Amino acid sequence: MDQVPEFQSELDDSEQLAYDDIKTLLSDRKWRLNNLYYITTDDGKKIKFKMNRAQSQLYKRLWWKNIVLKARQRGISTFVMILMLDAILFNSNVSCAVIAQGQKEALDLFEKKIKFAYENLPPWLLRQRPTEKCSASEIRLNNKSSIIVSTSARSGTFQYLHISEYGKICKKWPDKAEEIKTGSLPAARAGITIIESTAEGRYGIFHDMSQTALKMQKAGTKHTRLDYRLFFFPWWDEEANELSDEDTLATVITDRHFQYFYKLEQERGIELTANKKAWYVKEEAIQGDKMKQEHPSYPEEAFEQATEGTYFATQFAKIYEENRITRVPYQSALPVDTWWDLGMKDPMTIWFTQDVGREIHVIDFYAASGEGFEHFGKYLASKKYHYRRHYGPHDLAVREQGPSISRIKSALKYGIKFEPPPKNGSYSKQEAIEASRVALGLCWFDQSKCEFGIKALESYQKKWNDTLGCWSDSHLHNWASDPADAFQTLAMAHPLFSTPKNQNRPKQTKRSSRMRG
Repeated sequence: MDQVPEFQSELDDSEQLAYDDIKTLLSDRKWRLNNLYYITTDDGKKIKFKMNRAQSQLYKRLWWKNIVLKARQRGISTFVMILMLDAILFNSNVSCAVIAQGQKEALDLFEKKIKFAYENLPPWLLRQRPTEKCSASEIRLNNKSSIIVSTSARSGTFQYLHISEYGKICKKWPDKAEEIKTGSLPAARAGITIIESTAEGRYGIFHDMSQTALKMQKAGTKHTRLDYRLFFFPWWDEEANELSDEDTLATVITDRHFQYFYKLEQERGIELTANKKAWYVKEEAIQGDKMKQEHPSYPEEAFEQATEGTYFATQFAKIYEENRITRVPYQSALPVDTWWDLGMKDPMTIWFTQDVGREIHVIDFYAASGEGFEHFGKYLASKKYHYRRHYGPHDLAVREQGPSISRIKSALKYGIKFEPPPKNGSYSKQEAIEASRVALGLCWFDQSKCEFGIKALESYQKKWNDTLGCWSDSHLHNWASDPADAFQTLAMAHPLFSTPKNQNRPKQTKRSSRMRG
């Protein structure tokens, strides 16, 4: 319950008049948010904070658990900082935590949002709520309420938790993202959680949480206190995102843009003014292939790009452009090849393909952890496919953990006869990745059966070098690695590609226009 301070005896005459005028209003949180706090603009000007359209919508529909998927510059973090400051000013024993993607971002949020707003409160309110502690990352008031800003928050219990740019954290620091999921989110289980971010590709915890919330929204499912409510704030409902009439007349809108805007109107009911269309064209010229990530028009579009740091971004852009993720049925007249990654501690993964002319039809995918060849032999038999060859990785001949028997012989006991590695079986990871890029140009994927494998290939990425602030040359070993390694088996061992050092590769060919069965 908000607490309205009683401190008339501490006011001078002018402050007493001001306090008398607003005393009845102080119990209204919405009034306080729009009248008590100051922020700075991008150009450094001090202005009174008033909720914009996106901030007002979030405030009006704020739930216990909230996910905010947004375009850039919608002011969500600013709003949440003000909301938290208001909570600790007018309530005792309230703990708030803010998690940022990095130390610099954490310090900026605290200094420029929270501390600035606090220091510019009315003097009579500052005197009533002095700080017991004010450091570079924490403010604690005399009513035992506090806000801490950091890159993680595991200990304690929080009534408010804000996670800023969680999508970026999930992509660059997946271990940190997992720690936030398992440690920080439970610490605010009984309080209000607000997770906000631009999208960062079709993978990661933020993507999965957003998709779950989006499905609930579309289905009209009633939310419990533990379910996340999705908020989506696109570029086109921001008043600032439009050009003047004069600049609009000077903007050339291409046929590609006309088709995009027509599709938005016909399929999504999004009708744009000429000034907004012109703004989009100009902004896209700046953002390039990051436009849909930074300024999405609808929720699904937000996750279509964000390819920085991934190995196969260019190849999958082409795959989607040519609609090569579709229904790809098993053709009983043709044999099936399998391509494996044999994990010791990691999952075993298999791609199933059929050669159709100069195309590779990827008809199925399978992965399982903690299972031996007996399990996989039974699984292969259950598919009723007509198998031709089974291909393992180049290090297939290594011995298994435990019994002194080669993996080739172990698999053979259960009906899986692996082909020997090609003559160029010893190759570098970079060679395998380059080979995979070429192989992807000939592949058609079954959308349903290969869904997880496709997601893994799209998500296969480099490690983020925190010290240098860039992507490193080595790959990130995570859930996407094993499916990608199995696909590299295909790229390096497929008869189309297994000439010495993979030279003289076939040129990519366009698929014929025949209909799929």
